[in-house]
Amino acid sequence: MLAVGCASAPLDQVGSLQSYDELKPSDGWLARSLMRVSKDDVLAARTVRIIPTGFSPPAAGKSTLTPAQRGLITNAVDRTLCSGLSQRFQEVALTEPADLTVHSMV
Repeated sequence: MLAVGCASAPLDQVGSLQSYDELKPSDGWLARSLMRVSKDDVLAARTVRIIPTGFSPPAAGKSTLTPAQRGLITNAVDRTLCSGLSQRFQEVALTEPADLTVHSMV
């Protein structure tokens, strides 16, 4: 039943982005998200920067997870993103310029 709980979680805007205007819903089988993808930019991109995943303040405040458990979750998300994106893009350090930037929040 975890999948049902994840799919029904609210998509709160917590102020971590400058603008939410161009985000579109992406409703998957196990999870929902808001995202913006520019097809032309993605096809032309060669490098990607992955900002470490974090818990939004509302999610962290309501969570019964310990900091260690939250760390395991964010680490799993970051490793999965890195594994998937590295098949297509060269990952660069946070301080380096990149064609694309990925930022995930729980």
